[in-house]
This record gives sequence, structure tokens and C-alpha cells, in this order.
Amino acid sequence: SRLTSLIGKPGDRKLTIITAPAGYGKTTLLGEWLAVSSAHNQRTAWVSLDLFDNSPFRFWFYLVAAIRNIFPTFKFRIDSLLSPGTFYKVTGLDPLINEINALPFYLNIILDDFHVLKDPAIMEGLSYLIEYQPKNLHIIIASRVRPDIPLARLRTQGRLVEIDTDELAFSFDEACSYLND
Repeated sequence: SRLTSLIGKPGDRKLTIITAPAGYGKTTLLGEWLAVSSAHNQRTAWVSLDLFDNSPFRFWFYLVAAIRNIFPTFKFRIDSLLSPGTFYKVTGLDPLINEINALPFYLNIILDDFHVLKDPAIMEGLSYLIEYQPKNLHIIIASRVRPDIPLARLRTQGRLVEIDTDELAFSFDEACSYLND
């Protein structure tokens, strides 16, 4: 409960970043958070990333597909990012941002195993989404390394939650409780 409360409730934060090596329980924490934070006014799109997702088209395609999985009427067309010269202009994400803003629920987007992504265009696009994200969007990144996106302003605004190995480690009381129960 200590960790799930750090991730927050809808509207609390813009971005949550969970950073720790393999085996520290990042994905388990997110699953637990989903189990205890389910509310009628929020939906969660979960994208589990792998090495093959390190291309802008594939990344945005899977992200939109995850949103469409919970909102079948989501109309954003990924091919609008493929127009000549449009993809690398982050303003091509404006229709996506506007459509998320129009959703009737609060949207959580979980990007699990984010450390596999290295493409600068993905980082630029995600930074743009974070900068202009609507109030009904919370992005949660689970990664083995700190993502290569600007965080200073969100940190100073109190809109960023950072969970690392220190927070993920059990306290003595938590370890006793876990082993005894």
C-alpha cells in the first residue's frame, strides 16, 4: 500500500517513473496498483514494450492500439503520423492529444519495459505528449534506466513521481509481514 499510494489517484500527477534493475518488482507493483486503484471514472492502457518496438511507427501504433482496446471508438489515425515530413514534427501528435482530452474517462497509460526504447524520435514525441498532455492523462513509465526525457520542470511543479530501488525495497516490517503471511 505504501508504493501503490505513491503512484497516486487520477488527476494527482502527470508522470510516474519507476526505475530499477530487473527483478525489483516494477511490473508487479503496477499490477497491484491497478488492482487497488480501479475506479469507475478511469481506464488503463498497458503497453509492454520489447526490442522490436524501438521504431516510432510501431511505438505509436501500439500505444494507440492499447487506447483503442479500452475505447473502441477512439478515432486517432496512426497513418496521420506517416505523412511525408509529418512524423518527425511532434505537432503531428496534437490530434492524439486532443482526442485523449475529449475522452469521457481519466486515462492511465503504462509503458512497461521502457528501457528497450532508444530512438530519439520516440523520446521527442513522448516529451511533447508529456508537455502538452491533457488533465485526464497520467503516463506511467517502468524502466531499468531513467528515460531520456526532460523531467526537471515536472519535478519542480510537483507533477512527477519517481520511484526507484530505495522505494521498491521492503522495509524490515514489510519483509517480516511478507515472510510471515
